[in-house]
Amino acid sequence: MMTPLFSKSQLQKPGSFKLIPMMKPFVSNHPLFHPDRSLRALLERLCPSLLPYLSGRSLKYLRSGFAVYSFQPDEQTYIDVKEALPRIFHDIADRNLMMAEHSTKIVLPAKYCEEREVHLLIHNPSARHDLQISVDDLFYDWDQSRWQGPSYQDYEGGVLRLVSPTELTMAAALKLCAMTSMLDFTPDDETLTRIREAKPDETLHRSFLRTQLQKIVTGARPSQGFITLERAGLLDAFLPELAASRGLTQNRFHRYDIFHHCIYSCDSVERNDLHLRLAGLLHDIGKVPTRRQTSSGEPTFHSHEVVGAKITGNILHRFGFNKELIQRVKFLVRNHMFHYTAEWTDRTVRRFLARVSLEELTDLIDLRMADRQGSGKGGMLPPQIRKLLHHVEKIRSEEAELKIRDLQVKGEDFMALGIPPGPLYGDILKELLEKVKKGELENTKEALLPAMTEAISRATKSSTG
Repeated sequence: MMTPLFSKSQLQKPGSFKLIPMMKPFVSNHPLFHPDRSLRALLERLCPSLLPYLSGRSLKYLRSGFAVYSFQPDEQTYIDVKEALPRIFHDIADRNLMMAEHSTKIVLPAKYCEEREVHLLIHNPSARHDLQISVDDLFYDWDQSRWQGPSYQDYEGGVLRLVSPTELTMAAALKLCAMTSMLDFTPDDETLTRIREAKPDETLHRSFLRTQLQKIVTGARPSQGFITLERAGLLDAFLPELAASRGLTQNRFHRYDIFHHCIYSCDSVERNDLHLRLAGLLHDIGKVPTRRQTSSGEPTFHSHEVVGAKITGNILHRFGFNKELIQRVKFLVRNHMFHYTAEWTDRTVRRFLARVSLEELTDLIDLRMADRQGSGKGGMLPPQIRKLLHHVEKIRSEEAELKIRDLQVKGEDFMALGIPPGPLYGDILKELLEKVKKGELENTKEALLPAMTEAISRATKSSTG
């Protein structure tokens, strides 16, 4: 049986910890809130009756960068569409068309629109939603390219306002915290009060908690979710290791305490890849237990990346993430302090590349960028990292360059023509290599053998003449 998590005894009252305003301002009517135009073309061709019913329930997915579209049709349209769906999408595999009592879900492969997998959620109008916020009632006006409805002011102002239910379960409270991140919305005072007053009378399991953590870290602004958890008094129970970083100052190179630095670094990871966002959040989690105050007044954090990798593994294991993802995140946390100097030789760089793949190096550089931005610094790559990239590119170019051993003629081909290994052998190979590099010859045995024979003949005549 799965170990229960998040019990009543873990909850804390909201503390007096001072939260710092968001690093970047809210962007009203962000372009990502709008549906891809290719979706309209697809629906006009296949199912035009659905177009007027694209609802505000889509907003949290779209703003987070996911192609999930939620439709709330009237009853007759729902019946008509549900009956027509198998015929309309006849060439989609059965597994991509899922019909249930409360909704119908269609998964469109990338070839249909947007060049990525698209999810269409068509809700049964007679089914009740267990959680509703004000912007859910918006509908999209395709002609004016804008959202319409009574709650437009909340949409434009980035306000998360709870409509129902009036009393929240702990599961619903955590879902709302995740929504603040997905939408980049701030809860109004009444909604925050309801989250604080959520009934802590249930035990939540790791699969649910993992889903909420994923939604927060891959959302439009992860810090919104973590700040809402903190304001509601839920952070200590949800992620105690992060809660322990509140108010812990860093050195003069950091504008923020460890807590704000971690959540703002997570914000600053541009790609919403789960492993990279988790690394952004947890890369400095080891600073909490390794923090030591010096006589100068500045704290130190020796080996925090080593300790942090271990803590990261424990956190992700507790949430039930798979081993592959845990190892990827631990690797990034362990190596986020990698340091390049001018003393690195070609051999040093090759050893580094043998340990770190190009994909991992890209992740490490993205994490380093997020780390800098989360410290309140600019977004440019540090000079030493730029030098490392140039050095890596130099090594890669050298390794990619065609060499004599890459030619499609070998020693046995020379032996067959009576040419033993020696100076002539080497000179002819160099000549053939240059011609291949210049494009004068193709690197095939069919093209090289005649050229080799001609070069041997020419060299033989020259030596006998």
